[in-house]
Amino acid sequence: MSSNPEIDRMLQAGNLPGVVEALADPQLRQAASEALIGIGSPAVPPLVAALGHVWSDLRKAATLTLGDIGDKDSLPALIRALRDKDWAVREAAVVALGKLQDSAALDPLCQALLDSDEWVRQRAAQTLGELGDPAAMEPLIAARQDRDELVVKHAEEAIRAILARS
Repeated sequence: MSSNPEIDRMLQAGNLPGVVEALADPQLRQAASEALIGIGSPAVPPLVAALGHVWSDLRKAATLTLGDIGDKDSLPALIRALRDKDWAVREAAVVALGKLQDSAALDPLCQALLDSDEWVRQRAAQTLGELGDPAAMEPLIAARQDRDELVVKHAEEAIRAILARS
């Protein structure tokens, strides 16, 4: 059971798509996300489907929830989410990919260092530092030339973190 009676009713009725759509509602988002995380892998297909929804808040919440579930089957969809038109969804995809800890996400995360939005680039640098893969060094070194000072700061921190692990 969730912390919200409306979410509980949807779960009891087997309305998983309804729980996913509840992620768009700020008042239901937390309870819906927790319920979907508790469901785990069976929640992945409707969450992946939600990444194509017109509402960016729903796409962002679905992306973050996929990361919290941690199912590797969501990896291709999360990589596609790095190309979403909304920067907040792209940033959420970076966060989610970092949580999956999968080497297949390394190149897409390095590409995110070139995103048009500075928040996405900052988060990509942070995430690459957390992953600690030396293969990210060259893109992180290049990111030190970014026009955004926080991207530069996070890239330098990521480089130090990777070197400390070597």
